[in-house]
Amino acid sequence: IVIGNDYESIYQAISGEFGMAPSSDTLGSADTPDTRKSVGVGFIAVYTLAIFSVWMAINTPATVTLALRIGTVDPDGYVHSYSLLAGLGTLVALLANPFFGRLSDRTTSRFGMRRPWMLGGLVGTAIGAVVVAAGPTIPVVLAGWLLMQASVNATIASMLAVIADYVPERQQGIMGSIAGVTVTAGLLVGTYFVQLVPENPMAQMGIPAAIALVFTLLLCVVLPDRRLDPADREPLSFKEFAGSFYLNPRTAPDLAWLILILFLFAIGPAAVATYTVYYLQDYIGIAEDRLATMTFYISLTMNGISVIVGLIAGRLADATGRRKWLLAITGICSGAGLFVMVIGASLPLFFVGSAIVGVGGGIFGGIYISSATATMHDPKTYARDLGLVNIAYTLPYSIVPFAAPLLLGIGGGTSNYLALFTVCGVVTLIGVPLLTRLKGLC
Repeated sequence: IVIGNDYESIYQAISGEFGMAPSSDTLGSADTPDTRKSVGVGFIAVYTLAIFSVWMAINTPATVTLALRIGTVDPDGYVHSYSLLAGLGTLVALLANPFFGRLSDRTTSRFGMRRPWMLGGLVGTAIGAVVVAAGPTIPVVLAGWLLMQASVNATIASMLAVIADYVPERQQGIMGSIAGVTVTAGLLVGTYFVQLVPENPMAQMGIPAAIALVFTLLLCVVLPDRRLDPADREPLSFKEFAGSFYLNPRTAPDLAWLILILFLFAIGPAAVATYTVYYLQDYIGIAEDRLATMTFYISLTMNGISVIVGLIAGRLADATGRRKWLLAITGICSGAGLFVMVIGASLPLFFVGSAIVGVGGGIFGGIYISSATATMHDPKTYARDLGLVNIAYTLPYSIVPFAAPLLLGIGGGTSNYLALFTVCGVVTLIGVPLLTRLKGLC
């Protein structure tokens, strides 16, 4: 990072090479989405690498590495320990995202509104990754995991706000799809990496975090981050703090309904992502030494499909200007795929169900950000609003682990995945008819 009297001209020159040099208006206030200049291919590439690596750094442990790590630290009580850590971690994430988004919206640093939270969050993520990898007990692993979840969501909130800050409306579909599919693309690459080093938790946790830090630093160099005039920042108060987690449905009805619908649509994929490892081990009977490899193949199926479908969905949304029918397919596939997975408790059917969920998850990831920005109208709360949207995406990953032991225990056992996946599938499908409540979204 270059620091000096000529810092402004230096980063303007660099960002100009990437197709996104800022104007004085950009630094002072947000432009309207329909009057902005198009962002260049170079900037899109850097942004993609940065947000891809961030998702890889957090979603790989959330889905695979943390489960394997807990299985080593607590081999007798790993199911309950994992449910506790996964649930608390996601709870911290869903609170941290809009909170840090709110702070980002209020930041008056000379380095901009988004840069400090991007880099600071990745530093905390890297430290937490080391703690999780080296922690000898469940409490220590929990502390590292909570630090990772809180820190990485400061980065995610500020990165997603970049789309609302600078990208013109005609490009928000493709940029939103890129940001969405990198969630699954990062997990796909991360699970492949995990099975290459199955006995090295420090490499599994630390290297993805280090990669994310490098690419985020590059994004900070080329990003024309706008600045907030201190005179325009409202005094911090309890009301302001509470506003980080609240959206008035009367003033923003479409965004409020969309948040609820996205939450319901994420229930099904959350069940699959959270319990794939234990489903394969307890329900299908995959040997422990094959778990990491088999999880990768399932991730390759589900997330590979998601990446391809997500990019197509983003282009369709831009071309047609219509998103509700795509959202309907999201809910149907995300719910129906779970029923297929548990029909015969077989590995082939689990792969088929994963593919169906992958289609739904791909459309979800491809259009949920652009659907949200289409319902947002206040530049002062872009990061906060996208933080609330991210709650809709992440909250199920907290609720499912807490509720799962009750559903898994139906019948007196500890592995009733038929009950777990059926209930989650039904809840997901409930979101489809609610799409009729979105009056301002085509």
